[in-house]
Amino acid sequence: MSVEEILGKVQSLKQDTKELSAGMAATGQNLQQNNTQLLALVRGSSSGQTAVSAVSMAVRALQDSALSLRELERECEGFLARNS
Repeated sequence: MSVEEILGKVQSLKQDTKELSAGMAATGQNLQQNNTQLLALVRGSSSGQTAVSAVSMAVRALQDSALSLRELERECEGFLARNS
C-alpha cells in the first residue's frame, strides 16, 4: 500500500468518525429529551424509574462514544498534518 493510499484511508476514517460522532451526539440529545419526558410520566413507579435509569446509562454511553470518536478524528487530523 502506498503512502498516498494510506493518507486517503486516514482521510476517509476522519470523515467517517466526524459523521458518526455528530450522529451519536444528536441521538444522545434526542434520547435525553425523551428520557426527561419519560421521567415525568413514570414518576412514582419503580419499574418506570428503572427504565429511566437504563435510558440515562444509554445516553452516557452515547456521549462517551461520541467523545471517543472526536478524539479519533483529532488523531487522524494530526496524522494527516504530519504526513501530508
